[in-house]
Amino acid sequence: MKRSLKIGSVSGIGIFLHWTFLLLVAAIFAYYYVQSQSLGAALSGMGLITGIFLCVILHELGH
Repeated sequence: MKRSLKIGSVSGIGIFLHWTFLLLVAAIFAYYYVQSQSLGAALSGMGLITGIFLCVILHELGH
């Protein structure tokens, strides 16, 4: 896959991360930080997007 970073594989299935996902993470971090002026809130926003990403990975591996 062009412009994607391979972050691992499970049972021979490659898991790739597109560079735009990093923009999404940065945008969510900035949004939560600006809204609350708290690093903890910004990190919880990043935790939210990471959790959603992991759920999508598990869903796709289930196919």
